[in-house]
Amino acid sequence: MAKTVYDDETKALAIYSLLTGNSYEYVSKEFDIPEGTLKSWKSEVLGSRSGASIVASEKKHQIGDLLLGLLEQEIITLQAIARMAANEDWSSKQEANDLAMFYGVMQDKAVRKIEALSGARNTD
Repeated sequence: MAKTVYDDETKALAIYSLLTGNSYEYVSKEFDIPEGTLKSWKSEVLGSRSGASIVASEKKHQIGDLLLGLLEQEIITLQAIARMAANEDWSSKQEANDLAMFYGVMQDKAVRKIEALSGARNTD
């Protein structure tokens, strides 16, 4: 069986999805990547408990930079959502529970990504 090679962007998106709380099973199905491969990638990015790293620091930085780019776009989106929510004409037409849930989920995910990035960018 031939070994499948994934580009850095796919790898970063899959790891990003794992770090934001999605299960290996979900991410595996979403990206059509074996769970074992995902576990290996996550271990590479976060480092093993023994301190031995499978990938070079440069790859960790590349993936970390991709994750930061995704986070930046999400923060920009959250800002736009916050501006819309502040618009009384628009917000008065929305159900309060829908607004609260949507904004809360987006904010929670952003915080999780910030926490995950602190581990992904740690190359000590």
